[in-house]
Amino acid sequence: MPLTKISTPAIKDEAITLAKLLHGDSNSNGKFLKANNGADPTFETIENDKITEGNSTAEIIDAGTGQFKVALDGTDSTFTVNPTSTVFGRSGSNQAVQIFGSLQFTLGSGVQPFLRLTSGGNLEVTGAYNGGSSIGQVWEFGGYQGTHISGGNIKPSADSTYDLGTNTVRWQNVYGDSLNASNNIKIPNDTGKVELGTGADFKIFHDATDNIIQAYGSPKIRLRHSATDGNNVKNAIVTIADGAVELYHNNSKKFETTSAGATVTGALTATGDITAFSDETLKTDITTINNALNIVSQLRGVSYKWKKDNEPSIGVIAQEVEKVIPEIVHKSEYEGKEVKSVAYGKIIGFLIEAIKELKTEVDTLKGAK
Repeated sequence: MPLTKISTPAIKDEAITLAKLLHGDSNSNGKFLKANNGADPTFETIENDKITEGNSTAEIIDAGTGQFKVALDGTDSTFTVNPTSTVFGRSGSNQAVQIFGSLQFTLGSGVQPFLRLTSGGNLEVTGAYNGGSSIGQVWEFGGYQGTHISGGNIKPSADSTYDLGTNTVRWQNVYGDSLNASNNIKIPNDTGKVELGTGADFKIFHDATDNIIQAYGSPKIRLRHSATDGNNVKNAIVTIADGAVELYHNNSKKFETTSAGATVTGALTATGDITAFSDETLKTDITTINNALNIVSQLRGVSYKWKKDNEPSIGVIAQEVEKVIPEIVHKSEYEGKEVKSVAYGKIIGFLIEAIKELKTEVDTLKGAK
């Protein structure tokens, strides 16, 4: 039955005390009145908490679980609210979510957003940091400054243009498998260190005075060279905890510090003088060597070849010298075993006095003639 039009002046708040619009016969019970774009209104059915308009359906499903969903075709939901989740998009589809203005997620009224998508194109992630309760922005991609691309990479939109953090607002820890830099890696203070190893047992740092390379524990520090492909690795310098420092040439050890001094393997060539302290002010109990000619007579000069390279040489035998002049024979370690060496320069003192004794004998013989 068509509705009668009632003009606005004919209705007053006090005038209507018990009235209702007619809604058809008993077949119209439970239906809602629908406007039909200028045509007479009709009564439509509400069934099972579902509202249908053409192919679009809004449906409350299973009121016991609190699920609500909106579907376009009455079967597949486009927007679904579950007790523990909210879903945008249809299952099996790639439909996007489009929002005009800013979208933000917070923990409650008055709390700074933890995740915000702004209308200016920024993605901001905020939260407590440094173990405190304050909230601050710790990550932002804005104005196309950052782009997340397939493969999991986060990169700036232009090369060498944007910074990750600032000199005053810095990341606390960064974890990764490798760090590649085409320019400088800086630690702009005197307390930062480059730490390597599971226990941070190798460190490189500057302590405001010196530049330091420091190892902890027993591992050696090795400075090596290798071919461009990483093969043919050769030692250049090796340091040993509480022990020696070794220098190498073509992976062959040539110099080693020991508890007694230093050991040189091979020839030692100097473009200047090789000297030893001999100042009188550094010495005490100074006496002239007696019976030097007899001592020198007990020494044996020999020629020989070195076992390591069959090179010929001339000198003395340390064990023989030790029996006569033990003060000039020293013990040291060579290739893992104890060996003896001779301070050849100290033999000069015996030779000088032996020659003087021999000259005295010659002068005596000459005077007897």
